[in-house]
Amino acid sequence: MNNRDMPLSRSSEHEILGTVIIEDLLNSLPEWRSVQDIVRLSIKALTDLAKFQNSSIKELEYSQSDFAMKNDVASALAMKANLADLSRTISETRSSLDNKVNYEEIRSFLDDRVTRNDLLHLLQGKVSVEEFRTAIEFKVDVKEMQNEFRSLRNSFEELKMQVSTSLQQCITTREFSALQRIVEGKAEITEMNAALNEKATKTSVANAMHKKANKTDIEEILAEKANLSLVNGLSSAIESKVGIASFNMLASEIDKKTDTVYIERLLNVELGKKSDQTDLESLYSAVNSLKKEFEIKLQQQSILLGNYINDLKSETEMQKVTMTNALEKKAEFRDVEKLSQMVLKKSDNEELNYLILSTKNDISNLVEGHQSVIKQDMKKLENAVLEQLGFLDNKMRSFEGDQGSIKDLLKTTNERHKFELEDLVKSINKAKTEDTRALRYDIDKIQRELDDNKRAKYEESKSRQSIQELKGIKEELDFKYSQLENKIKDMSISTKEILMRNEREVENITGNIKARTEDLQYVQNCIEDFKSNSIKKHDWEIQALKLQEEIEKLGKEILLKASIKDICTLLDIKANIDDVNHALEGLHTELDTKISVDELADKLKEQSCINDALCSENCVARWLWKSGDLKTGCIPWEIQTINTCPENFIWEKDKTTILSLSPGLYFVMFGVFSRRKAVVQLLVNGEVIISEGNIGGKILGKHSSGNVVGCTCAEFLSLPARARISVTYNGEKCEGFLGLKKL
Repeated sequence: MNNRDMPLSRSSEHEILGTVIIEDLLNSLPEWRSVQDIVRLSIKALTDLAKFQNSSIKELEYSQSDFAMKNDVASALAMKANLADLSRTISETRSSLDNKVNYEEIRSFLDDRVTRNDLLHLLQGKVSVEEFRTAIEFKVDVKEMQNEFRSLRNSFEELKMQVSTSLQQCITTREFSALQRIVEGKAEITEMNAALNEKATKTSVANAMHKKANKTDIEEILAEKANLSLVNGLSSAIESKVGIASFNMLASEIDKKTDTVYIERLLNVELGKKSDQTDLESLYSAVNSLKKEFEIKLQQQSILLGNYINDLKSETEMQKVTMTNALEKKAEFRDVEKLSQMVLKKSDNEELNYLILSTKNDISNLVEGHQSVIKQDMKKLENAVLEQLGFLDNKMRSFEGDQGSIKDLLKTTNERHKFELEDLVKSINKAKTEDTRALRYDIDKIQRELDDNKRAKYEESKSRQSIQELKGIKEELDFKYSQLENKIKDMSISTKEILMRNEREVENITGNIKARTEDLQYVQNCIEDFKSNSIKKHDWEIQALKLQEEIEKLGKEILLKASIKDICTLLDIKANIDDVNHALEGLHTELDTKISVDELADKLKEQSCINDALCSENCVARWLWKSGDLKTGCIPWEIQTINTCPENFIWEKDKTTILSLSPGLYFVMFGVFSRRKAVVQLLVNGEVIISEGNIGGKILGKHSSGNVVGCTCAEFLSLPARARISVTYNGEKCEGFLGLKKL
C-alpha cells in the first residue's frame, strides 16, 4: 500500500505546481491584454475542471485504499452462510419460536411467583434455622416415637387379651342352660322359706322328743293296755257307729279291764310329759330367732349386693353351693317328717293325738301370724328391690346412651383422623407433584432453550458474567431447596403432632372404655346379684344375653377400629425425609447445570431481536414459468417456490399478475432463458417500467447443455400500495422467473 501511495503523492505535487503557475499567468493582466476574454474564460474553466477532477480522483484513490480486495471479499463470502442455510436457520428459529413460551404465559408465570419483598416479609414470620434446630433437639426422635408406638401397641394387645380372657371366663350358653335346668329342679327361696316356717326346728323336735315317752315306758304301758285285737274291734265298732247299748257294754268291759282312777292317773302322767306353756314360749322364741336369722340373711344379702364377685363363674359356683345346702336341708326336713310320722305311729292314744293336734294348731296359728308379719316385711323388701331394679334399669339406659355416645365419638374421631391423615397425605402429594411439575417444567423449558441456543453458544466463550449468573442460579436453587426442606420439615412436624394427638385421643378413648367397662362390670354384677335373688330366670337370661351381645359388639367394634399398627404401616409406606432429601439432591445437581431465568430472558430478547431483523430481511417471494405458454403476451406464474410473507405477496396459480399490498422499496429480479433474441418488459399496474433484451452490451456464448445464460434483470423499485406486477415476453418458447424482496 505504501508503494502504491508514492506515485500518487508525486503526481499531486506536480499538479499543484501546475495550477499555481496557471493562476499566476491568469492573474498577470499585462501578459493577457492581447488575448480575448472568451479564450481567457475558457482556459479558466478548463483549469477549474481540472481542479475538480483532480480532487475527485484523489478522493477515489483515498476511498479505494479502504476497499477490500476481490479475493478477500470472495473468501469472506465463502465463509458466510448462503441462502439455503439462511432459510434453514430461519425455519429452525421459526419452529423454535413456535415451541417457545409466549410473553403472556411468561408474564402470568412471573405473576404467580412471589416477589423478593413478599418472600422476605413471609420469611420474617417463619422460624429461623437455629430455633428450628433447638426445637428439633427438644422434640422426640423417630426411634423414641417408634418405641412409644410399640409400647402402645403392646398395651392395646394386652387389653385385647384381657378382654378376650374375660369373655372366655364368662359362662357359656351350655353351662347356663345346664345350670338353669338344675335350678328349675330345685325349690325356690319363697317355697323353701314357707316350708321352713311350716316345719319345726331341730331343737324344738329334740326337746319334744325328750319330753315324749321312752320306748320302754310305752312298751310297758302297751303291755298293761288291752290287746290289739280288742282295740281293733273297738275301732271297727266305733267306725260302724255302734249304739248306746253296745257302747255301754264296751264301757263295762273297759271298766272290768282298768279302772278310771288308773286311767286318770295315767293321763295325768302322760299330760305331764307333754308340752306346756313354756314349750309354747320356747317355740315362739324359736320363731323369733328364725325371723332374726332371716333378717340377718337379708342384711347379708344387701351387703353381698354391694360386694358381689365380678366373675360369673364364681357366682355360678356360689349358686351351686347354696343349692347343695338347700338340698341338704331338704333331706333333713324329710328326716324330721319321718320322725314325726314314727311318733304318730307310736302314739296310739286318741287323747294324745288330740293334744298333739291342738298344739300343732296353736303353733300353726302362731306361725301364720308370724308369717303375715314376715310377708309384710317381704313385700317391703320386694318394693325396695323393685326400686333398686328401677335405679339399675335407669343406670343401664344411661349406660346404653353413653355407649351410643362412645360409639359415635369413636366413629367421629376415627373418621376425623382418617380425613386429617388423607388431607395431610393429599397435601404432601399435591405439594410434591406441584414442586416436581414446576421443576420439570423449568427443566424442560431450560433444556429446550439450551438446545435452541447450543449452536449460537458453541462459538462463544464462557465469561465471568455467566459464572456469576450460574452462581446466582445456584444460590437461588439452594434457597428454593432450603424452602422445600423447611416445608417438608413443617409437614413432618405436623404429621408428628397429628400422630401425638391421635395417640392422646386413643388413650383417652381407651381410658373411657376401661372406665365404662368397669361400670358395666359393676352394673352387670349388681344386676346378676339381684337377678339371682329376686328376678325371674327368664328375665335374667334375657339380660345376660343382651349384655353378652353388647360386649361382643364392643369387642367387634374395637377390633374394627384402626390400630396404631395400621397407622404405622401407612406411615412406613410414605416417603421419609431421607428419600425426599435424596430426590432433592438429584434435582439440585440437575438444576446446577441449568441457566437462570434472567439469562434466559436476556437470550430470548437477543433472539427476538435477531428474529425481527431476520424476518425484516427475509420478506422474499419467487415464482417460476415452466410451460412456455403466454396469456395475452404476459407470462403466467405457475409455480411458487418461496413466499416468506404471503400476507404481502398475493399469488394465484396461472395468473399473470402478482399483488404487493404494502408500499415501499423492493428489489426485483426477473429473467427468461431463450436461444434467440427476446424482449422482456416489467409492468407495474399495467405500465412498462423496465424493458430488457438479451443482446444489450453482453456477449452471450453457447453451451452444450442448452440455455445456460438468459436475459435477466435486477433492479430496485419503489412500489406503491397494492401494486400489480406483471412481465410481458416476446420471443420463442422458453422458461423464466420473477423474484421480489422487500427492503
